[in-house]
This record gives sequence, structure tokens and C-alpha cells, in this order.
Amino acid sequence: MADPLTPTDAAPDDFALMFALAAGDESALRQLYDRHRALVNALGLRMLRDSHEAEQLTVDVFFELWTARARYDHHRSQPLTYILRVARSRALDRLRRRPPPAGVSLDPAAGIDVASPQFPDALQDAESHALVATALEELDPEQRRALECAYFEGLSHTQIADRLQQPLGTVKSHIRLGLERLRNRLRQTLGRERRMP
Repeated sequence: MADPLTPTDAAPDDFALMFALAAGDESALRQLYDRHRALVNALGLRMLRDSHEAEQLTVDVFFELWTARARYDHHRSQPLTYILRVARSRALDRLRRRPPPAGVSLDPAAGIDVASPQFPDALQDAESHALVATALEELDPEQRRALECAYFEGLSHTQIADRLQQPLGTVKSHIRLGLERLRNRLRQTLGRERRMP
């Protein structure tokens, strides 16, 4: 098994930031926030179907990363997996306090009222959501389905294995590889956008 701190790809950057965060480095929190806030917000928007709640969820997740910074164990999960697990857990907490949504759509513009004075903010959320939805579409179908079950439906790995009729180890592998590819795809897309005039 590879050492998670070995610099084989972009992931060790996240490990280094999580270690710096655990040591009380506020700049590490800012870097993690800048790097992953769009994905956390998109997950919140997808699960909660409310842009304001998704924004508050994003703030709550990174606040929890800071206040409970000693909790992360690099032997148990990748940093992004851990961050999204926290986000999913907090989103589920919010959902438990209200009636469950009727359904979940990949349409990034669903539920946006163009007549609303908050439309520009909602549009920006939709654009972030669209980036994630597009990146999800490009994943291997099995990886995508496993990620949707885990992060958008709130199922455990065992429940996903039962639903997809796959071994538990296969499900875990699909989720891990899917998250890595999703992160890399989003970084490529955002990098291209920043280079555009």
C-alpha cells in the first residue's frame, strides 16, 4: 500500500494542508477553502436544493474543519473524501430538520427563479453546480453511480454495495477513484477558465 504522503499526484498537497491545519495554520484552512469550496457548495446545493443553505453549509463545513482539526486521520481517508463526508453529514443533519425533498435533479438551473432579486447569486451557484454535474457526467458510470449514492442520497458503503449488487471493496474503490478523477477534472476546468482572457 502506497504511503499517502508520497508525492505521486496532486493529493499530497491536500495531505500537507491537513497536517498544517492540525498544527493551527490558518493559511492552510484558507487554501483548503479556496481549493474545495466549489465542490462542497455544489454538494450542498445538490442535496439541499437551496442556494442560501448550501452557502451556509459550506461555511459550517470549513468552520468544523478548523474547530475539530485534530479529528482527521490520514490513515482512514483522503482529505477530499473526509471533507465531503463532513459536508454530506451536515447536509443530512439539515435535511432531517425538514421534510425530505421530492427528488434530485442534475439540472443545474432547477429551482432558480429568474425574477428573484437573488438571481445573480443563484446563477453563480448554478454555474458551480454545472461544473460539478459536467465533471460527474464524464466519470465512469459505475464511479458516478457510487458517488451519487454516497454523497447525494446519503447511503453508507454497505447500502451502496447492496443497491448496486457489488462487493463492498469494489464500491469503496469506485468512490475513491471517482473522487480523485472528479477533483482532477474540476481543477483542469477551473485552470482553463482562469487562463481565458
